[in-house]
Amino acid sequence: MYLAVSDEESRSEFGMKFLIAKHKEIFNGYEFVHNEGGVGTKDIIVKGSKIFNIQHAEKGIIWLDLESEDISGHGSTPPVQYAALNFIDFLTDLKK
Repeated sequence: MYLAVSDEESRSEFGMKFLIAKHKEIFNGYEFVHNEGGVGTKDIIVKGSKIFNIQHAEKGIIWLDLESEDISGHGSTPPVQYAALNFIDFLTDLKK
């Protein structure tokens, strides 16, 4: 069987994740599944076996709500440390 699925780049709602959740039986009798990549393991579950997991939702989005607390001030006389500067420092560290 050759099975090509879509939607692997974002959440896989209608791709491999869907097929595993709703139609797992179509994989019965098949020994291998080939995907575009991923991590393989050897000797983890069964000695001598190699397992390459079926991947879904490999790439996606993340939404964050961030809060920063510090003293506030006026733009004409900003304090040395202030809440918006905390975000700037955080994003700078994140980029490293």
